[in-house]
Amino acid sequence: MLLVSLLVCSHVCLAGDLNPPSAPEPTMKTLDQVEPRIPIGTDTTPGDADSLYKITSPGSYYLTGNVNITSNFKHAILIDSDDVTVDLTGYRLWSSWVTIPPGANLDFDGIHIAAECKNIEIRNGTIASDNHTAGLFTYRGFRKGLSAENDTDGIRIKDIRVSGARESGIELLGNDNLVKGCTVSDNGTSVTSDVYGIYALSGSTVTGNTVNNNGESVTSDVYGIKVGWGSTVSGNTVSHNGDSASGSYGIYASIGCTVTGNTTRSNGYYAVGTVYGIRACGSTVTGNMAYFNGYNATGTVYGIYADTGSTVTGNTAYHNGDSATNTAYGIYLAGYNLVDQNTAYGNGTGAGSATNITYGVTGCVYGINVPPAP
Repeated sequence: MLLVSLLVCSHVCLAGDLNPPSAPEPTMKTLDQVEPRIPIGTDTTPGDADSLYKITSPGSYYLTGNVNITSNFKHAILIDSDDVTVDLTGYRLWSSWVTIPPGANLDFDGIHIAAECKNIEIRNGTIASDNHTAGLFTYRGFRKGLSAENDTDGIRIKDIRVSGARESGIELLGNDNLVKGCTVSDNGTSVTSDVYGIYALSGSTVTGNTVNNNGESVTSDVYGIKVGWGSTVSGNTVSHNGDSASGSYGIYASIGCTVTGNTTRSNGYYAVGTVYGIRACGSTVTGNMAYFNGYNATGTVYGIYADTGSTVTGNTAYHNGDSATNTAYGIYLAGYNLVDQNTAYGNGTGAGSATNITYGVTGCVYGINVPPAP
């Protein structure tokens, strides 16, 4: 009996709670928790007379598919608010096969940022256009791939591909902008206005971009990259901009800029005006490569042109202005510059006249530079 009692006690002591637990808590997340951003669409970002989609409130927005502008003259996306992020999530804004009636308004862009909007970021996608004439019909794409009006400060453009726009690729008419990791190509063919691959005003950073084949056969000036004073231009590759154009600038930097580690190559082929691989004004120009710019151009060719008050160190300029009909310079110093450790050779081969390194106005201070003997 004692043994039986012990066994019963042991069984009772080891038994669990006979009352079932409460129902399990829900584990599913809401859609806002899974994707706490706003999809771009007719319900969330309805457009107006000027836009297919219009963003009017701060927030984070994303594209859910490709967007085609094929039958109306509108911006694909118009941003009219501060503090907006737009993620194209790898999709494409496309403008093609738009028949142009007489008097049509052609001022529509891939992405357009309204005046005075600030703190905008656009990233990760493609803005592309097709412009051509077929028979009696002319078809046109976006005017500019990405455009920001005046006083649009603090714009960040990252990992965007822009091609085929009628005029410029990326044009930011505000200050303190960032353009990083973008590819801008084949914009602004055969137009009468200035063409910019990338244009950003004062205090901007333009870094790690590829800018090529913009502004072919343009009757005005073409700029691969142009920045305002106090900007940084670094690690970009700029090539074949302004071929057969009036004038061509691979990189144009205003006063007080830092221009470092860029490659400008083959800009201004057959240009009818002046060609600059790099032109900088009172800036630091360090560690750049400028070569084969201004081939067969009819204007003066400069591999690197440093205006008054610049520091020019560690650059290489070669074979700029080959077969040009005017004077070709590897590195030209306007005066009161510090210049050291540069290499310039083979510039102006077959040109009307050639100079590798020219010290312009008195006041230049220079160290060891290498202009090989003629």
